[in-house]
Amino acid sequence: MNMAKTKKSEKSENAPKKATIGSIGRILGFYKQWHTFQMNTLWYIAELVIECNVEGN
Repeated sequence: MNMAKTKKSEKSENAPKKATIGSIGRILGFYKQWHTFQMNTLWYIAELVIECNVEGN
C-alpha cells in the first residue's frame, strides 16, 4: 500500500517540478547573459582607464 502511495505522489509532483526547473533555467540563462555583459563592460572600462594612465604618463 505504501509503495503505491509514493508512486502516485511522485507522479503528481512531477509536473510542477518540470515547470520550476524550466523557470530556473530561464533565470540562470538571463543571469549568465547579464554577467557576461557586466564582465565585458568592466573589461572595457579597465582598458579605458589603463589607456588614459599610459597616455597621462
